Amino acid sequence: MKTIVIAAYVGPLPALMPLWLRSAGHNRAIDFLVVSDQPAPPNLPANVRFLKADLANLRTRWSALVGFEVALTTPYKLNDFKPLYWALCDDLERYDYWGYCDLDVLFGDLSLVTEGRLGRYDMILSEGHLRLLRNDARTREAWRDIAAPRRWQEVLADPHNFGMDEHHGINRVFAGPGRSWFADPSLVADVDPGFRQLRLLPQFSNHRRQGFCWMDGRVLRESWIGGRMVKEEFAYIHLQKRKLTIDPEALNAPAFDIDQTGIFPRNPDSATPAALARRNPWHWPGLGEARIALRELRRRAARRSPPFAMVDRADPA
Repeated sequence: MKTIVIAAYVGPLPALMPLWLRSAGHNRAIDFLVVSDQPAPPNLPANVRFLKADLANLRTRWSALVGFEVALTTPYKLNDFKPLYWALCDDLERYDYWGYCDLDVLFGDLSLVTEGRLGRYDMILSEGHLRLLRNDARTREAWRDIAAPRRWQEVLADPHNFGMDEHHGINRVFAGPGRSWFADPSLVADVDPGFRQLRLLPQFSNHRRQGFCWMDGRVLRESWIGGRMVKEEFAYIHLQKRKLTIDPEALNAPAFDIDQTGIFPRNPDSATPAALARRNPWHWPGLGEARIALRELRRRAARRSPPFAMVDRADPA
C-alpha cells in the first residue's frame, strides 16, 4: 500500500537534515514530502520531495480549509495543524495512507511499524513525531471531532500550542468508538530530553552501559546486561531538544554512532563496555533531572490515552 509522510518546517533546516534525508531514503516503500520556506537540499533521495511554503502560505491554505482565519504566527504552532497536513499534498489520491513526522528523528526500518498493519488500522502510532493515517474521507476529517479539552475551532484560532496532534487532540478521537488504532511506543527509541545521557523516557528500561547507532538502515540500541551484549531494534529514534555535533564523515559512513555529544562514524569497537561508557556515560540523575522525570511520569499518567500503553483496536466497536 502506498504511503506518504509529511513534515512542515519553517526556518533554517536543522543540522540533522542530511541524516534525516538519508534515513528516509532507506525506506523506499514510503514517500516523504517536506514543506518548508527553505530551498531543497541537493541530491534528494528518490522518495523525498520538497514543497516551498512559508507561514503566510500555510495560514492561507488552512484558513481556506477550515473556513476562518487560523492563528498560525510561529513555527511551533505547526504542531496543532499536523492532523491537517494531508491538505498540503497535491497528489494525495495516489496514496492509501498519509502521515506526519518531525525532523528531529532518524528513521530505521519503518516496516517494523507498517508490516501487517497497513490496511488493517485507521491510525498507526500515537506520537506527533511520527504517525500514519488511512487516506479516506472519515479519517482525514477526524480533527473535526476534537472537542476536549478544547474544541478544534478554539485551538486553531489561538496562537498558543495545545498539542492537537497528540494526546490532547487526535488521540482522544481515536480512543473513542468506531475507530481502529494501533500503537506500541516500545517500537520507538524516544530519547528523554531531560537527561545528559541518551536514555529512553522513564517509563521504558534503561541500562548503565547502553548506546545507540544507525547501521544499514536500522536503528539499534546496544546494551551490556549481565555481562552480555543485547541488541534491540527500533523503527526510529527521536532526538528531541538535543543539539548534536555531526561529524561530516558520518554523512556517508555505512554506520554511525548516536552519542551524547554528537553523531560520529562507527568504529569496530564502538559497542565494547568501555566504549559505551565513554560514548554515553551513565551518571546519577541530578535533582533537576529527577524532578523532570517525575513530572513527566505524572503528566503522562494523568492523560486519558497514555502514550506509553500499547493500543490495539483492530475491530472498531
